[in-house]
Amino acid sequence: MAEKFRTIAGQREAGTHGYGDHNSDWKATPEALRKAVDAYNGANQHTKDLYIERIQREPQMARAVGQLLHERELVLQRDRGMSL
Repeated sequence: MAEKFRTIAGQREAGTHGYGDHNSDWKATPEALRKAVDAYNGANQHTKDLYIERIQREPQMARAVGQLLHERELVLQRDRGMSL
């Protein structure tokens, strides 16, 4: 979960296609995850490290982030016409 979160945050921070405010991949991201990513990207490195550590060590945090990532994937698959 932590690596996937960090990847999305990195893509957003780098301005990767699809991760801008008005792009479909970003809009497919649940609001809570968008806010977490933007807060993460605005934090200093120490705070970022602590956040990733929490995702890795706290089952409740890992489940919450995992659920948001799963919801995002479902929306992306639906929008691209894929079936599960």
